[in-house]
Amino acid sequence: MKEEQLYKNLEKQLSITDRLALQRNRLAAERTMLAYIRTFLSFIVAGVSLIQFFNNQLFIDLGYLLFFISFIILASGTWRYYVVRKRLLRIYKESEL
Repeated sequence: MKEEQLYKNLEKQLSITDRLALQRNRLAAERTMLAYIRTFLSFIVAGVSLIQFFNNQLFIDLGYLLFFISFIILASGTWRYYVVRKRLLRIYKESEL
């Protein structure tokens, strides 16, 4: 809620081009997070499929590897999203002064 109030206050002080640029950056960060989630889900499905449908130990190991990597992708995407969000909020606060 506090973040939304900050956006509203800031939008009153900026020109239309600046407001649009801030919105583009915010939406780009959200889009990137959704891409990380999509990749995470793809790796999960690929890993589970390899584990379930193949009896070869090599494919089973690859499935577990993909399953493990998917959580690393999700964690790195989440971390990246919050880093970018924090930077954007800092820019918003600095331009408010």
